[in-house]
Amino acid sequence: YPVPWEQVSNTAKIITTISGITTGEIHNDLQKRTATMCMIQEKQLKQPWIHAYTDGSATNAIKKGGAGIFSTYPNNHNETRYIPMGKFCSNYTAEAQALL
Repeated sequence: YPVPWEQVSNTAKIITTISGITTGEIHNDLQKRTATMCMIQEKQLKQPWIHAYTDGSATNAIKKGGAGIFSTYPNNHNETRYIPMGKFCSNYTAEAQALL
């Protein structure tokens, strides 16, 4: 069975990398936040759509996880949500919760 992220869609664009943030390198929170916000401003289409950006992570990939969602609306309103996932939470669980 094909997985949802491998199906072709004309309405959704999934970006899984951030320019300037590379795997294996250490980046502080300010660097990650700045690179992400720059990417959002550069890539955001000026269409009357809702744009939602999600992320989830956990310390050492297995504990103290959390999820975050940043949405922009056609009326230029932005919304940010944070979801603490608890002491025992994997990266996968945090990422899945952000998408939900």
